[in-house]
Parts: sequence; structure tokens; C-alpha cells
Amino acid sequence: MMKKTLIATAMLATTSTAQAEISGNVSMASDYIFRGISQTDNQMAVQGGFDYEHDSGLYIGTWGSNVDSSFFDNGRDPQLEVDIYAGYSGEFKGFGYDVGYIRYEYPSADGVDTNEWYASGSYSAGDIGDFSLAVNYSPKLQFILSDQSAWYYKLGYDTTLPWYDIGLSAHL
Repeated sequence: MMKKTLIATAMLATTSTAQAEISGNVSMASDYIFRGISQTDNQMAVQGGFDYEHDSGLYIGTWGSNVDSSFFDNGRDPQLEVDIYAGYSGEFKGFGYDVGYIRYEYPSADGVDTNEWYASGSYSAGDIGDFSLAVNYSPKLQFILSDQSAWYYKLGYDTTLPWYDIGLSAHL
């Protein structure tokens, strides 16, 4: 079964100086899906965030979304997810890279906040398309009440098809 997700996004503001940019965004989506699992029980999500990016490659930001409390058990009842992240990104000889840290926080629930480290690389092969590889590591998956560590790997390919500027994205 193919599932369609409606996403509407709007830039709130962008302020630039010679060395930095501050931006904000807000979106409404028909579902908030994180790594294949609905975080809103197949219901609408309202999301938004703010980012600060420096010309050096350093960035920090925050992002939030409503979540469905039934995803959590043992009496935890979060209604909100707030992510805080920081990292460093850049490009070297045609290869892009991004390394950083993200903290998933659920303000009204105890013991489910989760830390994650990530690293990714990308390469643009011109008309052939863009290739990417990413790895994420969490020492403890506390948001699903697990003390076990977890790795998440992603291999991606993106291209624009020659018909009507339609894009194709494939991820494994």
C-alpha cells in the first residue's frame, strides 16, 4: 500500500549577515513519520523550527512537533517533541559532509529523552544525480524505553527526471 503524506511548509524569516544566517520554518503535515513509524498515530502534525548557520560550517537549531502520547507506555504522556541539534557541515573536493549531535526531548514525559550522534556524506554526480550515505548512533533508545544502543544507516539517491522537472528519491 502506498501512503501519501501531505506537507505544507513556509519559511517564517531569514536574516543574513556576511557570516551567519538565522532562519525559521513552520509546516503542517498529514502525518509525522520518523524512520517508518507514525509519531502522531496517522494524524496531522504541526511542526516548526529555528536554525542558526555560520559561514564556517557550524550550525545550531531547534525543531518541534506535536506527538501522539499513545506511542509511549508506562503512563508517559508527552504531547510535544522538541529536538535540539548542533553540528558542522561543509564540502571538500566535491564531497559534502555533516557531523553533529541531536537531542530528542519530550518535555512532559520523564526518562524518554534520547541522544543521537550522526555523520553523513554526499556526492553530486552532475546529470547522473546525487548520492548520500548517513549513519546515526544512539547510546540508549530511551524514547522507546530501551537501554540498548542503536545504529541507523541510510543510503540515498536523488535525481531530477527529464519530464516536467519531476524528482526521484530512493533511500535504503
